[in-house]
Amino acid sequence: MMIISSTNSNLYCSLASIHSTALRCKNEGIPLPEKLLRSACESGTLPAIKTGKKYLILWDNVLAFVRNGTNQSAAEEASANTKGGGIRRVVE
Repeated sequence: MMIISSTNSNLYCSLASIHSTALRCKNEGIPLPEKLLRSACESGTLPAIKTGKKYLILWDNVLAFVRNGTNQSAAEEASANTKGGGIRRVVE
């Protein structure tokens, strides 16, 4: 059974791939690019179902992700900000 919702006179599935979800976000004016959706699914911050190599995202989860953001603690945010970003020394 496929669940369809109607928004802006377009038909969308409530469960869709990352690419389809990114297109729907763009059409509805939500600034979530495909790369951000993919990394959020891979890290687990955006709940999704993995089927083979594909992730399927429930639209309600995307809306909750936009409303609530991520649940990172202050320590996780600080460690994320200090990782990488530097230039690696090349030993000759």
